[in-house]
Amino acid sequence: MDGVAQPDDLNDVEKALWEAFPAGALVDLRAAGTPPEVRGEVIAALLLGAREDEVGHAAAVRLRGARITGSLRLVFAEVGHPLLLEECEFDERPDLYWARLSHTSFAGSRMPGFMGSNVRVDGHLQLSRCTITDGVRLGGAQISGGLLLFEAHLTGPADGWALYAQRAAIAGDVVMTGAQVTGPVRFGNGRIGGTVELDRIRITAPGPHPALDTDNTTADAAFYCRYAEIDGEVTMRHSRITGALSFSRSNLRNPGGTALRVSRATLEGGLYLHDGFTAEGISGWSAPASAGRSGWTRRGCATRAGWRCASTSRRSKGCLTAGVASPSTVR
Repeated sequence: MDGVAQPDDLNDVEKALWEAFPAGALVDLRAAGTPPEVRGEVIAALLLGAREDEVGHAAAVRLRGARITGSLRLVFAEVGHPLLLEECEFDERPDLYWARLSHTSFAGSRMPGFMGSNVRVDGHLQLSRCTITDGVRLGGAQISGGLLLFEAHLTGPADGWALYAQRAAIAGDVVMTGAQVTGPVRFGNGRIGGTVELDRIRITAPGPHPALDTDNTTADAAFYCRYAEIDGEVTMRHSRITGALSFSRSNLRNPGGTALRVSRATLEGGLYLHDGFTAEGISGWSAPASAGRSGWTRRGCATRAGWRCASTSRRSKGCLTAGVASPSTVR
């Protein structure tokens, strides 16, 4: 065998992965019934140079349907190869703290938490259809592609965040369409270069934090949260959305508090609350400082216990021209 000799203690599946790595070949174990075991340390060793690349091929770890035992620990590592561990079951949470990675996918996998604080990913970070308990930590992450959580199931720890991405910089889209989330979600003080897609998301956040927190975040395209069901406060204070912000057909519930708070936000593409949008709370929602040329549209929406606009800024570009808004300024 060319390259680095295999360790003597590899099991049959690990040997297959070892042989597949230089050419980036897929090892697919989904037909095995009980997921065969692969140690996290073997995967880490491949990514960190224990096996040489093969000339004329792009090396990668590509594994489906395995049980990952032990720790997949890539703390502070620089990994130049794609990592695809899809439809796998993890005994321990992956630890990617301060790692620098290529395209990374855990699509369809189950894991007890995900540590990616300050990770840098040169490509997509794919967590779609994952089931992740004890929270996803992405504070300070830098992702050159998209953060993809399509139809993911996320659960946070008691009184903790289901998804914590404070100060994250994501160059592509954030996709959480159809995600089921128990615990709060935070993207505060971040920047998103693409579209935010939260259509059909379901968030239940019984703890002290807002259900969805994007305070002080800039999104360079549209922000869609349509057909959503959210229990807890949605706060977008001081955010800047270049495209449209839409909560059309969504139901926001925060009895005893504000359901939707967009005070002092700049919404260049307008705010849309259409076709059955409801907000339940003490004051319903508080309004943005600036709505774009499309203005605000509030057709067919309802708020229980009324609504209020708390803007005092005079930076408005659209139908809100200055000062504190009143119902007559919203159509």
